[in-house]
Amino acid sequence: MKIPSLSDIQKLGESEITKKTAELKKFSSKLKADLRSGFSKDLKSYRLAKKSIARMQTKLQNLNS
Repeated sequence: MKIPSLSDIQKLGESEITKKTAELKKFSSKLKADLRSGFSKDLKSYRLAKKSIARMQTKLQNLNS
Protein backbone atom coordinates (compact mmCIF):
# COMPACT_ATOMS: atom_id res chain seq x y z
CA MET A 1 0.00 0.00 0.00
CA LYS A 2 1.22 3.49 -0.83
CA ILE A 3 1.34 5.68 2.24
CA PRO A 4 0.32 9.25 1.32
CA SER A 5 2.78 12.06 1.92
CA LEU A 6 1.88 15.37 3.54
CA SER A 7 1.45 17.06 0.14
CA ASP A 8 -0.86 14.25 -1.00
CA ILE A 9 -2.95 14.61 2.16
CA GLN A 10 -3.34 18.34 1.65
CA LYS A 11 -4.84 17.75 -1.81
CA LEU A 12 -7.52 15.33 -0.57
CA GLY A 13 -11.10 16.23 0.28
CA GLU A 14 -12.95 15.26 3.45
CA SER A 15 -14.54 12.06 2.11
CA GLU A 16 -11.27 10.91 0.53
CA ILE A 17 -9.38 11.54 3.78
CA THR A 18 -11.95 9.51 5.73
CA LYS A 19 -11.64 6.62 3.27
CA LYS A 20 -7.82 6.71 3.25
CA THR A 21 -7.71 6.87 7.05
CA ALA A 22 -9.81 3.71 7.32
CA GLU A 23 -7.58 1.93 4.80
CA LEU A 24 -4.42 3.01 6.61
CA LYS A 25 -5.80 1.91 9.98
CA LYS A 26 -6.40 -1.59 8.58
CA PHE A 27 -2.94 -1.60 6.99
CA SER A 28 -1.20 -0.41 10.16
CA SER A 29 -3.01 -2.94 12.34
CA LYS A 30 -1.90 -5.71 9.98
CA LEU A 31 1.69 -4.42 10.09
CA LYS A 32 1.56 -4.24 13.88
CA ALA A 33 0.32 -7.82 14.10
CA ASP A 34 3.08 -8.98 11.75
CA LEU A 35 5.70 -7.10 13.77
CA ARG A 36 4.51 -8.66 17.02
CA SER A 37 4.44 -12.17 15.59
CA GLY A 38 7.92 -11.82 14.10
CA PHE A 39 6.85 -12.30 10.48
CA SER A 40 7.94 -8.80 9.55
CA LYS A 41 10.63 -6.34 10.50
CA ASP A 42 9.06 -3.43 8.58
CA LEU A 43 8.92 -0.96 11.46
CA LYS A 44 9.56 1.98 9.13
CA SER A 45 6.33 1.43 7.16
CA TYR A 46 4.36 1.03 10.39
CA ARG A 47 5.68 4.32 11.74
CA LEU A 48 4.99 6.11 8.44
CA ALA A 49 1.44 4.77 8.39
CA LYS A 50 0.82 5.95 11.96
CA LYS A 51 2.18 9.42 11.12
CA SER A 52 -0.03 9.64 8.04
CA ILE A 53 -3.10 8.62 10.05
CA ALA A 54 -2.35 11.35 12.59
CA ARG A 55 -1.88 13.94 9.84
CA MET A 56 -5.15 12.97 8.16
CA GLN A 57 -7.06 13.12 11.43
CA THR A 58 -5.61 16.57 12.10
CA LYS A 59 -6.64 17.70 8.61
CA LEU A 60 -10.17 16.37 9.19
CA GLN A 61 -10.42 18.24 12.48
CA ASN A 62 -9.27 21.44 10.76
CA LEU A 63 -11.83 20.96 7.99
CA ASN A 64 -14.65 20.38 10.48
CA SER A 65 -13.73 23.43 12.59
